[in-house]
Amino acid sequence: MYYLLLAVVWGWSLTGSPGGSARLTIYPGEVEGHIEVNLYGHFLEHIYSSVVDGLWAEQVRGRSFEEPLPGGNWQREDETVVQTTLQEDCQTFFGDPQWTDYEYTLEARKDEGWEGFLIIFRAEDENNFYWWNLGGWGNRWHGLECEVNGRRHLVGKRLPGRIETGRWYRLRLRVEGDHLQGWLNNQLLLDVREGTHLRGQVGLGTWRTQARYRNLRVTTLSGEVLYQGPPDLPRADAIAGLWEPFHEGEGTVQYALDRENPLNSKVSQRITLSAPAGWHGLQQGRFYLRQGETYRGSVWMRVRDFAGQVRVQLRGQEGTLLGEQKFVNFSPEWKEYAFTFTPPRTDVQARLILAAQGKGTVWFDQCSLMSDSARANGGFRPDLLEAIRALQPPVIRWPGGCFAEFYHWQTSIGPQHQRQTFPNIPWGGLDHGGLGTDEFLSLCRAVGAEPLIVINAGTHDDPAKLEAYVQEAVNWLEYCNGPPDTPLGRLRAQNGHPEPYGVKYWEIDNETWFLGAEEYARRVRIFSTALRAKDPTIKILACGSAGFNFQWNREMVDQAAEYFDYLSIHHYESPANFATGPRRYEQLFVRTYEHIRQSRNPNLKIAVTEWNCQCINLRTGLYAGGLLNAMERQSQVVTMANPALFLRNVDAPAWNNAFINFNHVAWFPAPNYLVEKMYRDHYAPHRLRLEAALPDTLSAVATKSADGNTVYLKVVNTAPEPVEVQITVDSAGGTFPRVEEGEVAWVGGLDLDAENSLEAPHRIREQRQRLTSLGPTFTYTFPRYSATVLTLRRAAPVGSR
Repeated sequence: MYYLLLAVVWGWSLTGSPGGSARLTIYPGEVEGHIEVNLYGHFLEHIYSSVVDGLWAEQVRGRSFEEPLPGGNWQREDETVVQTTLQEDCQTFFGDPQWTDYEYTLEARKDEGWEGFLIIFRAEDENNFYWWNLGGWGNRWHGLECEVNGRRHLVGKRLPGRIETGRWYRLRLRVEGDHLQGWLNNQLLLDVREGTHLRGQVGLGTWRTQARYRNLRVTTLSGEVLYQGPPDLPRADAIAGLWEPFHEGEGTVQYALDRENPLNSKVSQRITLSAPAGWHGLQQGRFYLRQGETYRGSVWMRVRDFAGQVRVQLRGQEGTLLGEQKFVNFSPEWKEYAFTFTPPRTDVQARLILAAQGKGTVWFDQCSLMSDSARANGGFRPDLLEAIRALQPPVIRWPGGCFAEFYHWQTSIGPQHQRQTFPNIPWGGLDHGGLGTDEFLSLCRAVGAEPLIVINAGTHDDPAKLEAYVQEAVNWLEYCNGPPDTPLGRLRAQNGHPEPYGVKYWEIDNETWFLGAEEYARRVRIFSTALRAKDPTIKILACGSAGFNFQWNREMVDQAAEYFDYLSIHHYESPANFATGPRRYEQLFVRTYEHIRQSRNPNLKIAVTEWNCQCINLRTGLYAGGLLNAMERQSQVVTMANPALFLRNVDAPAWNNAFINFNHVAWFPAPNYLVEKMYRDHYAPHRLRLEAALPDTLSAVATKSADGNTVYLKVVNTAPEPVEVQITVDSAGGTFPRVEEGEVAWVGGLDLDAENSLEAPHRIREQRQRLTSLGPTFTYTFPRYSATVLTLRRAAPVGSR
C-alpha cells in the first residue's frame, strides 16, 4: 500500500483568514524547495556542567585538584605577590580601611591570560571600592570602575589600551578627596572627579589573568610611608575547590595547593600529617551509586618521608561504608593506584574519601571514578546519551560557544591523566579535558551525527600570535582528517584512532563581533586559505549576525563571501515574543538571502548555529516549532541549525533554556526538546506548495518524503483557544486520492507557564491519537498553545490490492 503522511505543526499564518474561516490546501504534486536534514542539528557547549559533571560520566568533580580558592590563588614568592589562576574576579585587600588621601605605587607583570591588572583603592570593604582596570574588556581598554554594594559601574570614559604578557609596568595612583589620578609608565591615563568612596584600604586583582606584583608602597601625599612590601597572604587549610577536609580520630594535618611537580597541569593537592594517629585527608559528596553497578577509578599519588597507609572509601549518605580499598606501598614519583567498588545498595548522596594515616607528606592528583555502564558507552552518561540519540541529531556543533574562543585542542587528547586542565571561565570553573576531540567524534558516531568543529582564531589574544593560531587550526584539521602517515594523523592513531575522522564542517571562531567586520573578515580569508590548502573538501562557516544585525551579514558577504560556505548566525528570543519572534527572524533570512544572491558567492548558505527562546516553559516549545517552520520555509538559504542550550545541570545559575535538563541522578525534557524531536521524527526533504487562509496565530509548512509517499504539514497554534481548520489534500492527477485515515501527535494544550521538572518530567509530553473516516477535505481542531503533527494515510489505488 502507498501512504501519505501529513504532519501539521504550529507556526504563523501565510495569509490572513477572511471571515474567521481557517483553511489550507496542500499540493502533493508541487515541490517548491529542498529541506536539509541539518536543520535538526544541535550544539554541545561546555557550559554549566553540560559536559563536566554531566554528559561526560566522570563522577569526581575537580579530579585534578586545580580548582582555585575563593578570590583566587594568591601566593608570595620572595618579595613578589603572585595570583596563579585564570578565574574571574580575583581580589586581595590590605592596609587600613580608614586611609583617606594617599599615593599607591607598585609594579605589575602579566604572566598569562586574556586581560590585564586590577588595582584596587579606596576599599571600604570587599563590596565597596574603586578599581583601575588596565587591559580590561578583553585586553582592549583602560578604565575606572566603582563598586557599590557589590554592583559595578564605569566612571568616566574608557581609553583604548592593552597589557603585554611578560612585561613589567610601573603603576601610580593618587587619591585626594574626590580627585582620582593614575599613571601607567609615567603616562597620566586616569584623571577624574568622583566622590563615592572617600576612604579605604588598597588591594590587587585579576580577571581571567595570571599576574604578579612587586614593590608595593602606600604613602601619604606628603611622602610618609603607610605601607610597604608584599602583604601577608594567610592560607589556612588550602584545599582545592569542590573538595572538603576529612578528619577521623586524633592527629593534625596541613593542606596546601602545591605547584611543585604536579602530575599534570599546574597544581596537586598536598597533605602533611604530623602524628600517626587518626585518618585525615579529603572528601567529596553528591555521588550517585547504584546497587550492583561496578565503579572503577584511580588516584595518582607520590610521597615524601611518609610512613603509613592511604585508603579510598565510598560512604553512603548516612555514613555507611559502601566500599573501601587500602594502599601501603608508595613511591616518591607519581604512581597510579586503582580501585574498584560494587556498592551493596543504591545511594544518591554518597561520598568519596581520600585519607591517610601515619606521618609525612602525601600528594594527590588525578582522582577518577566512572561506572562500567558509562565506560561501555564510551565514557558518556547512559541516560543522557540516550536522550541525545532520541533526537537523531544529523550534525552537532562543538566545542562552542565562549568555550571555543579560548580552547586549545591539544590539551585534551591522549591519556586522560596527561590532559591539561582548561579554564572554562565564562561557564563555571575549570574543564579537565575528559571530553576532547576523540571523545566528541566518538559521540557523533554513536548518535549518527556529522561533527561541526569551532576553532579558536586567537581573537582574544595578542594579534602578533595570529600565525600560531592558524597553525593550530591546520594541525587540528590534520589530526582529524590526515592519513596515519602524516605527523598528526600518526598521533591520532597512537591515541587509538587509526582511521581519519573526515570532519567536514569547520567554523572560524565564535561571536567575533567585537573585532569589527573588517578585521574578522581578514581573519576568515587567512584561516580559510590555510584550511582549504590542507583539505579542500571541507565546508567552512564564518560568524554572522547577532539578533537582527543585517549590517554585519552584509559586510561579511561583501568582504569574504568566496572564503566560506555558511554564514553562522545567532539569536536568542525573549519568552514574551514566543509567538511573533519567528516571523521577525524569518525576515532576516529573506533579507540576507537577497544580498547573498547578488554576491560573489550566490551559493552561500545560512546556518543558525545558536537559537532558542530563553525559558523552559511551554513558550520555548511553541517558539521552537515556529522557528523550525520559518527555517523550512526559507530552506533555499537556511540549511543548518543548532539550538542552545543542549544540556544543562538544574543547579546552573543562569541560562535556563536547555533541551535536556538534569541533576546527577535523572533528567527531563523541556518543551523545545519535545517539539524538535517530533519535527525530526517527521522530517521529509521536499517542501510543497501550500495555500492557506489562517489567523496570525497559526503557521504551516508542508513537506514530502524522498519516495513521494509521505507528506508532512507542520502547524503551530499560539492562540489561547483551539482553532478549527478545514484541510484539503489536492488530488489533481490522481496523486493522492481517497484520504481515509491518519494519526495525530501534538505537544502542548496547557497553560503557557507549564513546564517539566525532575519531580514531574512528563507534565508536558508528546501525545498521539489515531484518526479515521477522513476524506480529501476534512476539518481538524488544533489545541490551544500547541504544536501538532497530523498523519494522513492515502488509500491504495483501486485494484492495487
